[in-house]
Amino acid sequence: MIAVALFIFVLVGIYSEYWLAIVANNWPPGHDFSLYYDAYHDAVNGQNPYESPAIGQSFIYHPFALILVAGVALMPSTPALIFWSVGSAAAWAMTVGLSLRIVAPDMDSSRLALSCILSLSFGPFLETIHIGQINTFAALALVVTLFLVLHERPYLAGASLGIAVTMKTSPLLVIGYFLVIRRWRVVTSAIATLAVTTAISMLVFFPSIIVQFVQRLGEIGGIGVHVSVWNQSLPSILGYLDAAIGTSLQATPEFQTGAPLLQKSIVVVPLLAIGIQRLSRGQESRATLVVTFSTFVVGMAIFSPIIWYHHSVFFALPLLLLLASDRGIEPLVGIVALAGIQLSRPLEHAMMIIFGNHVGISVLVAQYLLFLYLIRNVEKVSTTAVNSAS
Repeated sequence: MIAVALFIFVLVGIYSEYWLAIVANNWPPGHDFSLYYDAYHDAVNGQNPYESPAIGQSFIYHPFALILVAGVALMPSTPALIFWSVGSAAAWAMTVGLSLRIVAPDMDSSRLALSCILSLSFGPFLETIHIGQINTFAALALVVTLFLVLHERPYLAGASLGIAVTMKTSPLLVIGYFLVIRRWRVVTSAIATLAVTTAISMLVFFPSIIVQFVQRLGEIGGIGVHVSVWNQSLPSILGYLDAAIGTSLQATPEFQTGAPLLQKSIVVVPLLAIGIQRLSRGQESRATLVVTFSTFVVGMAIFSPIIWYHHSVFFALPLLLLLASDRGIEPLVGIVALAGIQLSRPLEHAMMIIFGNHVGISVLVAQYLLFLYLIRNVEKVSTTAVNSAS
């Protein structure tokens, strides 16, 4: 039975890549990497790398991310993409490996092999490689942060977290978690890393590049609801469903304000509640730290107004946390969430055939299932998972 399920999982992963490359035919290989590549050369030549206003068609990260790209951006575009893809795959392998070392260091060889097969055929990972996204590097930086915290290397952990923020702004939320639990050295190091990387970016490129970055962040923050079949955020999917049934609510100011507020409230209110609880405590136990960090990572990912399918690579640690548990309902929740993400593209293809359009509802359900379960059971999961770490 497990072999059959695994075979289906791998086939669905391959089919997801086929759907993206052939059926949808909307994202050519290396699409996102080409944005980084062109943005780097624009910045080197003194031009604004953030000039394009189109969502999904522009560079939107901290300018230091361009310095991280520089190692391959100095090559011609084709070999640069190949090296970038190899590095991205290696980052994913390290992300999964470190996650397993954190949540299940004593996993037997058969379950380890199963985890490797699942991770290599995971639809969001395949899409990340296909379009040349930076997400696996950011996911690795986050997992390295937790690994270093657990091994009492706070300054290195903070540096890793600061680097993660240069690749994705949303890990700022994770800095907030370490602030709440009074890991001052991690927070100080993360902030110092951001300051240093900002200064380096201004020296390597030009001083006003940081102003251009902040302006771009403001533009993204002010877009309201970006309704797109590719955007799997709650406001976008609500807007899509609104258009499908013809109620035309998405054009109203109430929807443009209320839908993002609902999304952010679902994430922020529970995380604030956890934070308030943590303020009255002493040092976090190792197991509680792992689970709460995983919860904040999921919250970080679903907080964004723009959520693409490949963002689910950030769920490697939370998913493995639940899948590695051998007690309670945790493995079942992990399996359901994993299946919801993996099945998204075939379900979207079916929607295209039946309704003439598609949207990633199953991913949305999986994301919120994962987040709300961890929020609701953060203490309980802490005692049933990460057994060897307790």
